[in-house]
This record gives sequence, C-alpha cells and structure tokens, in this order.
Amino acid sequence: MADARFYVYEHIRPDTGEVFYVGKGNGRRAFCIDQRLENRHYCAVIRKLAGIGLCVKVEVVRKGLSEHDAFKLERRLIERIGRSDLGAGPLVNQSDGGEGSFGTLVSAKTRALLSKQRRGVPKSPEHRAKLAVHLRANGRSAANRARLAERNKIITIKGIPKSAEHRAKIGAAHKGVPKSIFQRLRLRLTLARKKEQARSMEI
Repeated sequence: MADARFYVYEHIRPDTGEVFYVGKGNGRRAFCIDQRLENRHYCAVIRKLAGIGLCVKVEVVRKGLSEHDAFKLERRLIERIGRSDLGAGPLVNQSDGGEGSFGTLVSAKTRALLSKQRRGVPKSPEHRAKLAVHLRANGRSAANRARLAERNKIITIKGIPKSAEHRAKIGAAHKGVPKSIFQRLRLRLTLARKKEQARSMEI
C-alpha cells in the first residue's frame, strides 16, 4: 500500500490574502515556518509580517497523498501561481518543486546549526496550538513536578535568581538594549494573551 501521509500546503499573507509559498510535507511541516531560513525572500516576508504583528496563514490544499503525488501537485501549483524570481508571480519558492526526499538523514552538526538558526523565530498560531495540545497530553507526572519544585526551592535559597536586588540588576542590564523584531512580536503576543485571560476571568 502506498504511503499516503503527505500533503501539499500554501503559506498565505494575512495582510493581502496572497499565496507566497507552496510546499509539500507531512506531520507538522506546514506549520514550522522556521525551517526555511535558507530562503532569504521567505524570511523577508516573515519579518515584514512580524513587524506588523501578523503570522503566516497556513492552508492545506490536499492531504492523504503519496510522496510522488504530493510532488506532482506541488509542481503544478508553483507553475500555476508563478515564482517571483522569474517574474511570473508572487511565490518566493526557489525551485519549481518536486525535488527532495522524505527521510533524508541529517548529521548532528547540521541539526545543531539549524537549531541555533531557528531560535527566536516566531511560531504560527496553529503551531503554538499543536504544541499546547502535545504538552497537555504529555504533562509532567506529580513526582516530576515535585522534583522540579524542590529544585527551584534550592535555587532560591542559594540566591541565584529571585532577590529584588538581583531583579533590579537584570533590569538595569537590559535597559537600552534593542530588541529584535521577533522579540517584540513575542512580547506583544504575550501581553495580548494575558489581557485575554484577564477578560475571561472577569466574565
């Protein structure tokens, strides 16, 4: 039986409604916007959206495909919508699609480099929702939580994080340090989430 776990997806700009990237994947691939850091045109779109407080909209075009059929559909969509580097359309794809292979082994050195590059890149709402579901389903056991609580007590007793003087020093050290666009976006999202939680508690 053919492996039918693949799908084809589009990344859409919520400010214009325009499709700017077409891809093929499986699992969480469509929602991991930080996996295309080598594509500077893609990153430019992400930074522009982050600068106005928006995240990429993800739309799955078709799922339940074999890898071969997913590649074929990816190629057709890229050809139909058109690549920006060829002056044919809005897509920032760097190829005509249909290349690559699922299950390619990546060295530990390459994985470490990719991990370092991806730190600080904002995740889409869909990605964050999936992470939240995963964390709730795989929550820490009572014994694990007790161990963590005990460890935090020890850290506090040693005076490593929590004194008012320590917090004041950290605050002074961060004053005047410019934040990246991704840090600013994360702060805005955190504040919005806290306000929403406060409103729901009032109700």
